[in-house]
Amino acid sequence: IAIVANKRYNLLGNSLFVVDNWGGVVTMSGLPEENVSDDGWIHIKTAHELAYVLEKGDDVKIEKQSASLSSTRAEEAKPELIDVTNPKYHICNDIDISKWAEQTSTARFTENVVICGGNWGENTTPIVGGTPTNDDKKYFTVKGLNMTANGIFGDVANFTLQNFRFGGCTMTAPESNPVGMIAGTVTGSLTLTHVSIDGGEVKGSSKVGGLIGYIESSTNSVATLDNCASSAIITATATDYAGALVGCFKGNDASETLNFNN
Repeated sequence: IAIVANKRYNLLGNSLFVVDNWGGVVTMSGLPEENVSDDGWIHIKTAHELAYVLEKGDDVKIEKQSASLSSTRAEEAKPELIDVTNPKYHICNDIDISKWAEQTSTARFTENVVICGGNWGENTTPIVGGTPTNDDKKYFTVKGLNMTANGIFGDVANFTLQNFRFGGCTMTAPESNPVGMIAGTVTGSLTLTHVSIDGGEVKGSSKVGGLIGYIESSTNSVATLDNCASSAIITATATDYAGALVGCFKGNDASETLNFNN
């Protein structure tokens, strides 16, 4: 196996997992086309790629290079950028993003986004491809984020996040916006499965939650938190709407529900 500079290798049982600890300014114009598997999952392999996704939100692109060009001309040509709709992201490695220079984000994830942080299939080197399940053998961890934003994923709608850990992250709300480590405001459906916040702090004025700041439920929508936990410190400067997992839930009638399953 090749040992790559700026990457830390952890031997866990019979598995070798990479911890990518890149830091800098996002310079990508799009995610490499090779990261997209036949089943439609977009695989995030490095901290730089994750930072790009967090910075762009709904504006993530896939960079496609024409196979018909010679290698010389391909390097000189501007890549074709393809829009991403209803993306499904798979985080392939543990990621230390504490040195990311871009720490203020206004990105939004509002297009039926699914994000999975597990390594599924055989418990060997992180793989590409396959369909995630809740029985994944390892949950990958993103650590070290110190952001001024509504949440790591901003504000979200119809959002699914599973098999994920965040360690030692600090989230500070811009102005008086709702804030949570995962997202500030949620509209539409929400499913969080096996998501944990290990330490860190969430800071804001009102509607401050360890996972989600504010869930604004729409007709017949369901928000489900299944086997989720947070040990983050919650700091709310106002006197209302703060919680260990969710700061505030608003349902218009009995058709909108918030479910906690542990």
